[in-house]
Amino acid sequence: MVMNDRPVATFAISPPGKDINVANGSGSVDRCIITNYGPEPLTNVRILADVILNEVLPNGPGSTTSGKVVSSGPVSMKIDKIDPGKDGAQTFYIQNETKLYGNLEFRSASATILGETVERPLLLAHNQTEFGNPLWP
Repeated sequence: MVMNDRPVATFAISPPGKDINVANGSGSVDRCIITNYGPEPLTNVRILADVILNEVLPNGPGSTTSGKVVSSGPVSMKIDKIDPGKDGAQTFYIQNETKLYGNLEFRSASATILGETVERPLLLAHNQTEFGNPLWP
């Protein structure tokens, strides 16, 4: 996602069971794990979400809280395949590259069961994640 010609959120998708290093010295990185609790492998998984960036407000000594929304916008992620169970879980990372608080709110997800052609909606167990403390100079 880009705001004012600068990247504000970076996504990286790792192979199942593998971690990847996305930290480049700026911003905080959160890891999200997507698990397929169904019995069949899922293909062409598409996830639609909104990135919401909030101002940072002081909240006592050494503490901050989020304020009004400064910017928001849609993002989409595509994952080729998620096998069933914990061992087939897919990991993705989101990195906050701003001085703002960030939230990722999942809107919808869909996929095709391996061997079928019909795209189906998916039920999301969690629909929001706060992706990091703001980057401070």
